[in-house]
Amino acid sequence: MGNWRKSDERNKVDGEKSNLRTAFFGVIGILALLCLGLGFLLQNLLTDRYLAEVEWKENTATITPNGMPDTIQLHDELAKTERLLQVVQHEPPADVKDDVREWLDKLEYLAEEYEARGWWEQAAILLKRAVEIDKSYIHEPSSDLSRRLVHGLSYSYLKSKEYLLAQEQFQKLIGMQSISRERGLPLATSYTYLGDSFYFQHNWQKAFEAYTSALKILEKDESRSDIFATDEPIKDPQTLLLVSRLADCERNLAETNKDFYFQAAKAYHLCADSWQLQDAKDPQNYAVSLYHLAQIVDKLTPDQMETIQKKDDPNWIKHSGKYYTTGDLYGAAVSAMQNAPVEKPQVLKPMLHTYADYLYSKFDMFDALKASAESMLLPKS
Repeated sequence: MGNWRKSDERNKVDGEKSNLRTAFFGVIGILALLCLGLGFLLQNLLTDRYLAEVEWKENTATITPNGMPDTIQLHDELAKTERLLQVVQHEPPADVKDDVREWLDKLEYLAEEYEARGWWEQAAILLKRAVEIDKSYIHEPSSDLSRRLVHGLSYSYLKSKEYLLAQEQFQKLIGMQSISRERGLPLATSYTYLGDSFYFQHNWQKAFEAYTSALKILEKDESRSDIFATDEPIKDPQTLLLVSRLADCERNLAETNKDFYFQAAKAYHLCADSWQLQDAKDPQNYAVSLYHLAQIVDKLTPDQMETIQKKDDPNWIKHSGKYYTTGDLYGAAVSAMQNAPVEKPQVLKPMLHTYADYLYSKFDMFDALKASAESMLLPKS
C-alpha cells in the first residue's frame, strides 16, 4: 500500500513537472514567435526608407523606349550639319538664314522622331546643337522657331532626368516668351515644367513659386479667381497634376512654416475628390492624395478639419468618428490600391510600409505585422 502511495505521488509530481515543462516551452514558443514578428517588423521599418515616397501617375501616356537609339543616324546628321555650316559661311546673310532655317526644321523633326521613341538623351543632343546654331546664325531669340527649339530641348532634358539643365532651359524659355508676349497656356506650361524641374530636385520653395505662377496664369486665362474658393473638382488633368505637386511642396515646406499644413491639406482633399472622378479605372492618384493627406491630418486643428470636411459626401471616407483619422486615410489609400484592376506594387508597397509604421506607433501590433508582411512580400517594382 505504501509503495502504491509513493508511486502515485511520484506520478503526480512527474505529471506536474510535465505540465510545467509544457507550459514553459509554450511560453518560450510564444515569446520566440513574438520576437520573430517584432524582428520582422523592425527589419521592414528600419530598412528601405526610400520606400516612404510614392509618385503621382503622369497624365500623358508613358513612352517606353523603342529599341536601341540610332546613334549612327544621330552622328551622321550632326556631321551633315557641320558641313552645311562650313558651306554657308561664304553665302550672303539672307541666303544663310534660309538654308539654316531649313536645316533646323530638319533637326527639329528628327528630334521629334527620337522623342516619339523615348530616346530623350539623343533628342537633347540634336536640339542642343540646333539651339546653338539658331543663336549664332539666325539671331532672332524670340522667334517661334527659337522658342520651339528651346522648349524641345528643355522638355528632353526634363524627360531624361537632367533636371538642372531642364531648369536652366525653361527659365530661358520663359524669358523668351516674355519678350514675344506669349501668354496663356504656353507660358503656364513652361512655368509648370520649370516647377517640375525644381520638384524632382526636391527644391520645394522654387517649385512652389513656379507652380503658383503657372496656376495664377491659368486662373486668369480661364477667368477664375481661386480654384480653392469653390468645392468643384478640378476637371483638367494637367491642372490637377500641377495642384497635386503644389500640395507636395506645401507639405514639405510646412516643416519650417506650419501654415502650409492647412494649405496642403485643402489641396490634397480637393485632389482626392478630383482624382476619384478622373481615374475610375486607375485609382493611383486618388490613393496618393489620401496617403499624403494622412501624413499631415494630425497637424490640423478641429476648426481646420471642419473647414475641409464640411461638404464631404458621407461615403467619401469610411470613418469611425466625427473626423476621419490618420489611420482611416492610410487604410483607405491602401484599400484603393489593393482593389485596383492593375497591380502596382511600386505604389502599394511604400503605402503598406508607412501604414505599418503608423500602426506600430499606435501599438497595434497585429495589424502592423500584417501590413508589414504584405509590404515585404510585394516586389519593389
